[in-house]
Amino acid sequence: MNRRALLPILSVAFVAACETKPPPPPAPPPVATQTGLATLDAKTALPEDWLLEGGGPLPLLYFSSAQLKLSAGCKKPDGSLDCDALRFLRAGTPVQLLKRSLDGRMSAGSMACIRLAKESGKDGAYALVTAKNKLGAEDGLCRFPDGSYVTLGALEQYGIRVLE
Repeated sequence: MNRRALLPILSVAFVAACETKPPPPPAPPPVATQTGLATLDAKTALPEDWLLEGGGPLPLLYFSSAQLKLSAGCKKPDGSLDCDALRFLRAGTPVQLLKRSLDGRMSAGSMACIRLAKESGKDGAYALVTAKNKLGAEDGLCRFPDGSYVTLGALEQYGIRVLE
């Protein structure tokens, strides 16, 4: 076969190869959702002892499957979980933050806690606090009106919606 006869065949093969779509990207790993928060089981929580910035004790519950730290007081004597912090996260009505406000000067969880405080209109109902564990690690938390706490990371994960 001469070169002129091969040219149309090679051109069709090249165009066909270029028009194929790449395979779809792999599905992202599953993450805990509000539905997952609805089924949290207090029996699976690991207790953690933290100290508030002012020195008072702050017992927390850590739910590894949801990457959630919550006040130990949210666990009721009957084993159920109920507190303002968890009700907010489960409600699915997140704090709305503008994307342009997320400029790195403050975490989205901190901004959400501050927004909740402003929108509540009640002084001291919500507050940003810092706590340390026995190893000296620090974490930021948001205090809710009933005195329950949730880490800012969990608030960021479950309690905000970023708007364009």
